[in-house]
Amino acid sequence: MKTGMAVVAALVVGARLVVAAPDVDGARVGQWTMDVEAAKALAAERQLPIFLNFTGSDWCGWCKLMDKQVFSQAAWADYATQSIVLVWVDFPQDESLVPEKFRDRNKALGEQYHVEGYPTYVVLDADGKTELGRLGADRNVTPAAFIRKLEDVLGNRASAISAMVESLGAERGAAYREKVARLAAAREEQARVEADATATLKKLGEEIESLEKALESTRTDWRLSKLTDAQRAAYESASQAYEAQAQVLQDWLKSDPERSEENQQKFTDLSAKVADLEAARNAALRGE
Repeated sequence: MKTGMAVVAALVVGARLVVAAPDVDGARVGQWTMDVEAAKALAAERQLPIFLNFTGSDWCGWCKLMDKQVFSQAAWADYATQSIVLVWVDFPQDESLVPEKFRDRNKALGEQYHVEGYPTYVVLDADGKTELGRLGADRNVTPAAFIRKLEDVLGNRASAISAMVESLGAERGAAYREKVARLAAAREEQARVEADATATLKKLGEEIESLEKALESTRTDWRLSKLTDAQRAAYESASQAYEAQAQVLQDWLKSDPERSEENQQKFTDLSAKVADLEAARNAALRGE
């Protein structure tokens, strides 16, 4: 009986080598929470920085890697509980992992901080507004290495800058503060330009995609008009087969398969089937 309980305990310990479920309401130093407003209030009260974790917890391979190698480790927990307010901004495939009240808010946060990939870690000062810097995933990361990078980012806090200025003396301190101000202004301008460019590129991309689809539809309709009834039926059958196989490939990729020789071969085989069916559909459209 004791042996059986030991096995169960070992399994539980092993299972907990993942990040604990984030709080839904309220915030505690060093504990993940989805409650951004509570996190900001706590950060302001304790004068602690905020760490926003933009993640896809149930599908993103890099996110899972960071959870396993950093955020589930004791060294990170020891550091975080003394130093930082943690916010979990999740974009999972399983929507039940995020309360409905936070889903639109998470999307808005992603747009506000121009998050283009996962994971993205945005570090804010205690005011909940000033962005100090960003971090990302690293295949060979350790808690100690990630904490060092985070500490470098926290060196941009107003309190850290003031301490550095004071330690440098009047002349060197003034020069240091001036460079910090110029860097902040440059980053702000960069963010503005990137936001404008992103919006413009998105708009142009949508217009191009729409026009390409419209033109392709017109060409397809014209070609179909030249076919016999039997040829059109053959095209419809070939088109349905292609779309079904393309969906199979898309669904498999969305499942975030592990990188392995077996899955690489599966990807190659599925892609080849899609390509063959697309060629058959195009041939049917030509009446062949």
